[in-house]
Amino acid sequence: MRKIYLLFLIFFLLFFSENEAGDPWDEGLKVYSEIVSIIDKNYPQKIDYEELIYNTIRGALLRLDPHSSFLDPKALASIREDQAGKFYGLGITIQKIEERLVITSVIEGGPAWKKRLRAGDVITHIDGEPTRDLSAQEAVRKLRGAKGTEVKVTILRRGVEKPFEVSIVREEIPYHSVNYYFMLNKDVGYISLRNFAENTTKEFEEAVKELKKAGMKSLILDLRWNQGGSLQQAVSIADEFLEKGKLIVYTKGRRPESSQEFYSEEDNQLERIPLVVLINSSSASASEIVAGALQDHDRAIIVGTPSWGKGLVQTIFYLSHNTALTLTTSKYYTPTGRSVQRDYTFLEDYFLYLERNDEDLNLHEFKLTPKGRKVFAGGGIIPDIRVDSPSLPNIVGFLRLKGAFFDYANKFLDDKNPLLIRYLRSKRIKKQDLFESGFEITDEIWKDWISFLKGLNIKFDEKETEKNKKWLVQELLYEIFSQADGFAEGAKYLSTFDPQILKGIEAIPKAKALLY
Repeated sequence: MRKIYLLFLIFFLLFFSENEAGDPWDEGLKVYSEIVSIIDKNYPQKIDYEELIYNTIRGALLRLDPHSSFLDPKALASIREDQAGKFYGLGITIQKIEERLVITSVIEGGPAWKKRLRAGDVITHIDGEPTRDLSAQEAVRKLRGAKGTEVKVTILRRGVEKPFEVSIVREEIPYHSVNYYFMLNKDVGYISLRNFAENTTKEFEEAVKELKKAGMKSLILDLRWNQGGSLQQAVSIADEFLEKGKLIVYTKGRRPESSQEFYSEEDNQLERIPLVVLINSSSASASEIVAGALQDHDRAIIVGTPSWGKGLVQTIFYLSHNTALTLTTSKYYTPTGRSVQRDYTFLEDYFLYLERNDEDLNLHEFKLTPKGRKVFAGGGIIPDIRVDSPSLPNIVGFLRLKGAFFDYANKFLDDKNPLLIRYLRSKRIKKQDLFESGFEITDEIWKDWISFLKGLNIKFDEKETEKNKKWLVQELLYEIFSQADGFAEGAKYLSTFDPQILKGIEAIPKAKALLY
């Protein structure tokens, strides 16, 4: 408690010692100090006072806006990892499926790959501690650590009678901005951007180079589920498509240094390639800067659903004790002067936002592009062509939560599975070639799937399963292709029936017309 009072004393001397009597800050600090004292003396259990103070700060900042926040040491470390595009860990992705901590993918060449861990392995213990009650985020924090340090994981693997322990040395793991890239057909390339970090532009240019070798003449840039990141990297990506000297974004704030303008600086990049950009309700901040700039300059056709609507710019102020404050210092505007920030008067509605219908949007406030197209303001980037994602049947969501698709794919791809062996021999291919070979769910595999579901001891309606067979088959094939040869293979398969991607391909002629 002495430490807490010392903290208050320092805080008071620095900021409030010269205040006049009756100053609200001074009075508020005294009230807060009294509350902490009462808690210390009367609360029935021991309090983590550091966490109490941190939460108090967070609550105060939330009264300002949804995006100003306080970063404790763990949160600050995570932010730095995201910005740097790397961290130290095992090179795996994990998912909590009910009470199991499951490895969903392993990065080739990484520490876990070297120890022969694989998708489908269940991590039962981390350094001897059971993972049953850990969230996925808590597990990630335990698996990551300083470079060169060791972590012990206990693995439960299908087909192996007993769990076994593996010691793994943490190494630097790159966190790629480019999820995957491939050709959608002989002319149209596709790049999915996860976020905007230090290496985003470099990764993007490498992907473009490979796609050009494959014959790319048009591009679909997928910013769905991209929640933002580095402003400079967003500007750099937009610059790839704009002629030199074009305004990309500008900011306005109270202080002169908070008001800036950002222009494209390079020529002879991708200025003449027809472009479609995909967005959805999870496209935010830096993603909206890119989409907004390209839309305002008539440089791309935007397809999908309205974006999140985050137009506030935060500056990180580093504090003592390895903490930081991310404070909103300005608002950003697209080249035509649009603010994309959604109303946040009611914070609960703001954070629980998912999708909006046209009646929820402000379609009365708009700007005009150089070609006379209407672009709308006040609530995210509104796509030129709206395409909603299909609603999945309840049984798909239910079986996803149970991990049924993942588990069956893992079982199906077992090297000893006669169904798989028979198919591979008939086509004379390897597992990695399943998607390219035209693999499908046959009646025999479907029956095996139903038998597998029954063995899980979960209640499901067989009639509903047959009714929604198309959706279930799609989920199964996605998991099989992803586990056989990486998420890019699964994404290739999804692209063959994704309505937003298909509409994007259809919109390429309109994107081409914008160039003239």
